[in-house]
Amino acid sequence: MSRLLAILMFVAATAHADPLPSWQEGASKTAITGFVARISKEKTPDYLPPEARVAVFDVDEPLLYASSAELAFAVDEVKRLAPQRPEWTKTAPFSTVLAGQPVRSAADAQALIAATHDGSVDALTARVQHWLAEPANRSAAQGYAQVRELMAYLRTSGFRVWIVSSGDSGFVRPWAERAYGVPPEQVVASTLKARLALQGGSATIVRSPAFETVLTGAAKPVAVERVIGRRPVLAFGDSDTDLPLLQWVSAGRTRFVALLDRGDGAEQAQAAALNLGWLVVDAGRDWRQGAAATATATGQQQAASTQAEPSALVLHARDMLR
Repeated sequence: MSRLLAILMFVAATAHADPLPSWQEGASKTAITGFVARISKEKTPDYLPPEARVAVFDVDEPLLYASSAELAFAVDEVKRLAPQRPEWTKTAPFSTVLAGQPVRSAADAQALIAATHDGSVDALTARVQHWLAEPANRSAAQGYAQVRELMAYLRTSGFRVWIVSSGDSGFVRPWAERAYGVPPEQVVASTLKARLALQGGSATIVRSPAFETVLTGAAKPVAVERVIGRRPVLAFGDSDTDLPLLQWVSAGRTRFVALLDRGDGAEQAQAAALNLGWLVVDAGRDWRQGAAATATATGQQQAASTQAEPSALVLHARDMLR
């Protein structure tokens, strides 16, 4: 076989390669690939220039339970820092965690995160990266293979992919980069209060143990517009708390996919989606099962994540399905 023929065969095979191999053939996969094909075709009504191709993924729970990963990190940090904070043994929720009891409320989770995510931004990033690299936290450091695959497909189609989260930016940024390859500058998240300070003769950003913003509900679309400066054309969410973001995205010249979790709010969001004319698709049917394994840097496969998969995908039927 000549070198030229080998190259031509490789190009042909690549051109026809399945961009979403861990997705089952069906309406949702066809809708996504059809949407990308339409907006990429120049001189047509659906064409979107590359600068308008913005996709946002919410990662409060659906993308391998980012909030739970953040809370697990916070709990480990409470245990690590406890010798320096003797008052924690008598103060809830720290005393509860140190006694081995689960965190039972969002308010307690926020208190633990605020108390363990303060200080130098650079130091926190290093701690998170170290924690994610530990073998015991492997599942927390990897995302859904199907979502990573979809993000990669969108990037090759000219999209800029952003992550939106109610989690704290100090954790979500290094986590998102490791789990999904999303760089820190493309993360919109909750933030702690911060100031510029001198430490060891160098200027650094230091955070206080109190939230400045918590992104949930209507705060998410406001933050996305403020940071990105563009209404996305593709958005993913997880529950009823993300409906304001999804409704805002769908109000523009847009088509979107929303990812729903099994947790609280999933049923309400699905009902709302049906009322708005969206197509609800079962992820158990549309994702190839067992595809959540993560490839290591050497190309070997790790064991599949034990986290539950999302229950449904919601597709905006009006624009995506034709």
